[in-house]
Amino acid sequence: DKWSDEIQVTKDPAGDWEPRLAFDKNDGAWIAFDSARSGVYNVYLAKVALDGKTEIKQLTKSPRYQGRASIAAAPDGKTLLVAWENGRLNWGGDTRGVAGSTGLNFSKHIQAAKFDTATGNITEMPGLSIALRSASKPTPKPQPAAKTKAKKAKKPKRKPQSRKIGVLNMPRIMINSQGQIWVSVRRYIGTSWKMALTRYNAKTALWSAAAPVAKS
Repeated sequence: DKWSDEIQVTKDPAGDWEPRLAFDKNDGAWIAFDSARSGVYNVYLAKVALDGKTEIKQLTKSPRYQGRASIAAAPDGKTLLVAWENGRLNWGGDTRGVAGSTGLNFSKHIQAAKFDTATGNITEMPGLSIALRSASKPTPKPQPAAKTKAKKAKKPKRKPQSRKIGVLNMPRIMINSQGQIWVSVRRYIGTSWKMALTRYNAKTALWSAAAPVAKS
C-alpha cells in the first residue's frame, strides 16, 4: 500500500485556511475550512470524491468572522457535524494581536450545525455558547493555618480573581461510539485559558452545562 498522489482541493487566490477532515458512508471525503474569498472569513465544505473531483459548498454566510471549523461524521454516514468560531466584524483586517475590542479574540463565541450530505440542508444547533459560558465551580477557599504563639504580620487582602468566562475559541466537535455529540473549547477565565466540555442531548436539542477540564 502507498499514498496516492496529492489532490489540490482548493485554489482560490484569497487563501483557504484551517482544514479539517471527515468521511461519509460513500467513501467521500469532506473538508471543512475557512476562507476570505467573499471578502470576510466564512466556513466552507469541500467534498472530494474517490476520483479526485471536488465540489465546494458554503456553510456560513455572515459579515462577521466565521472560521477555525471542526468537523465530525455521524454514525449514520450521511450527517456531518460542524462547529466553528464566530467573531467580530472586519476580523483580521487591521490588527494581528490582542488589542481590546479590535483584538483577534475579542467577542468570539462558538456555533454548531448539522449538514445533510444528501440534501445539503443545514440545521443549526443553538445554545452552544450559552452552555459553554455556564459558570464553572469556584475554587475552594484554603483552610486557615493552625494558630501559633508567635504573631505573624497580616498580609494584605488580595482581590479575588474574576471567574467570569469571556472569550471562547478553538472548538473541537466529536462523536463517540454511542452517537453522543461532544464539543470541547478553550475558555478565557480571569487571566488564563481553560478547557471545557459540553454534550448535546438529541432528545431535548439542548447542550449540557459545560464541565471544566481539571488542570487544563
